[in-house]
Amino acid sequence: MYDRKHAFPTGRRDLLDHLGQDGLSTLERRQTLMSLTEAYEADILRFGRRRQWGNALFLLHEMDTIGAKRTASTFAAAAQACSDKVKQWNYALDVFEHFKSSGVRETVEPYNWVITACKKARRWTPAMGVFDEMRKAEVTPDETTFRSMLSVCKGGAQWELGLSLIYDMEDAGVEPREAEWNSVMDACEAAGDLDMYDVIEDEAAARGFEIQI
Repeated sequence: MYDRKHAFPTGRRDLLDHLGQDGLSTLERRQTLMSLTEAYEADILRFGRRRQWGNALFLLHEMDTIGAKRTASTFAAAAQACSDKVKQWNYALDVFEHFKSSGVRETVEPYNWVITACKKARRWTPAMGVFDEMRKAEVTPDETTFRSMLSVCKGGAQWELGLSLIYDMEDAGVEPREAEWNSVMDACEAAGDLDMYDVIEDEAAARGFEIQI
């Protein structure tokens, strides 16, 4: 049993040392692994802020090796490390594949960060693929999802999906901004569908927005 006269370790390295001690009870081992999940996630985020995405991914895989529980929040932190200023979209997709196969309860955050990584690298098709997986999993998009995907639709000239997202935003109680309408219009123009451009422009005007041409 851990000496109660001392504080229970909280840092990742101290917790790993503690886990390697002989004579741990089942309860204490479980508590240590739970604390390790939080410590690993904090270090993954720290490496991400330092743009050390390789170290962040190493820790994500090390968690699996030692039996520490990985959560949706952990995978989101790893995907964020591949997104923030480093544009490692291919590694973000690798994190996404591990996330999908891990069996953890799915939340919106890992999807958002992988979409963001693809968007920043101007990889429109993979971003739309992740969004398709999100729909199949019946994970509810949030405001970040909508706004990121509208930027993706603009870059990928996907005005149909963009307009559908505008309607979904309104149904979800998220107010589309003028910038989002402009994204759909830009997608229309890039796709060469000028007839639909005029239709969408009228819809935006009916909501009080003036499209900037």
